[in-house]
Amino acid sequence: MKARHFIIASIVALPFLAACSDDDYNVITPAGNPQVAADVPAHAEMGQTVDFSVNCSDAAGKALSTLTAEMQYSGETVDQVVIRTREAGNYDVSLKAPFLRFIPNGKAQIVLTLQNVTTAKTVKVFDVDMTRPHFTDLLFVDDSKNKYPMTEDAEGNYNYTATIPIAKNTFRGHFETADGRFVFGSDGAEIALGGTGDLNLQSATVGNVEVTFNTADFSYGPQEPLDVQPIEFADNEGGRVFTGELVQGKVYSFEGEAALTDADWFYDPDFFTKTEDNTYAFNAMTGTYTITADFTHKGFRIFAGTPDAPATLQADGTGAVWAIGSQGINKPTYDSVSQDWWTGIENNLCLAPIAEKTYQLTLVIGKQLNAGNVNFKFFGQPNWGTEFKGSGGDFMLTSTSDLFLVGMGKENNGHDDGNIFLADGASLTDGDTYVFTIDLTSGTSTAKLSVVKK
Repeated sequence: MKARHFIIASIVALPFLAACSDDDYNVITPAGNPQVAADVPAHAEMGQTVDFSVNCSDAAGKALSTLTAEMQYSGETVDQVVIRTREAGNYDVSLKAPFLRFIPNGKAQIVLTLQNVTTAKTVKVFDVDMTRPHFTDLLFVDDSKNKYPMTEDAEGNYNYTATIPIAKNTFRGHFETADGRFVFGSDGAEIALGGTGDLNLQSATVGNVEVTFNTADFSYGPQEPLDVQPIEFADNEGGRVFTGELVQGKVYSFEGEAALTDADWFYDPDFFTKTEDNTYAFNAMTGTYTITADFTHKGFRIFAGTPDAPATLQADGTGAVWAIGSQGINKPTYDSVSQDWWTGIENNLCLAPIAEKTYQLTLVIGKQLNAGNVNFKFFGQPNWGTEFKGSGGDFMLTSTSDLFLVGMGKENNGHDDGNIFLADGASLTDGDTYVFTIDLTSGTSTAKLSVVKK
């Protein structure tokens, strides 16, 4: 090969580096006749690796370039490998047949594309009968690591059952095969293959109950409705956090630790209203929430979303609003977080979405708000980013209160833009309660803050 040909080839495309011939790669003309022969299996199971050998050659003797092997479900590529074919011969291929939710049994395609250095290519498609495996070793594993064998129903339609003893209406666990190859658990938001968290289950009766799981659609049970929905906490690693759906108007009980029933336990009235029988009605809109039990400061911290994906404010005013501020504001108490203007779900307050595009924050003076340190701001996430300002913009906030005002910039009213501050000459009394409400129903650029003393 001439030196100039080598330089041009290296610029045009990496695959040509492996070949050496007298072809002029300034103007590549497809030539040759790539040949593919493969022993692709006729049947495979979802979740397994499909291994086979491919014989690659070119009938015209042209140097080969690459072999691309794809696994396709309904025309969509779900796995792919690219192999450098430096010379004719046999090449081993391994493709993963994904185990996916809802995908029915049917024909998958393995698509093999062999290309030579002149860009001439041959494509061959092989049909593979793809089926979902029938497990003989599926287990239900409860949160105490007890394992219960599950049996598929006689119809073989991927419904599995196990009978287990329970002493409480709610319990937790996940599903896995005995070899640990397949694990179905919570990914923090829903059930997923590979999810490592336990799932919440509930039965209207106690004793021996039937646990079910369908490995095709990932439905599981029991999920029977309860008049009062218990939520359990434990004062240990992994037991202090609950993430799941909470339903507006539904009644919940908090169980697992005696401290949860103490009269001075802070349950957050923005999210819950305590009933006479020590249960709690949920006030906020139905959705996914995370509750953290703070046993040190005896109270709950609650926010919309999951620890990995806390809710954020959307351009249309839906989502979530967060408060970030000085050491003078926090829950359960303003001194429960010692850092000043720190961000993150551990430090910032999520306002309760009490109605569509309407958010509420209740603060007790001397407990959640320090009368001598009123300085906080509303954001669209538990971090820096979208923030409400008083001077204008896409996220502008004005206050209807004569007591709590919004900064418009030091050059305008002497306070940082968007920061909430106490009016000159005003004072607050420990024990008084104020409800802050942000109304975004008319848009984020005309947000309204109202403050009512309870």
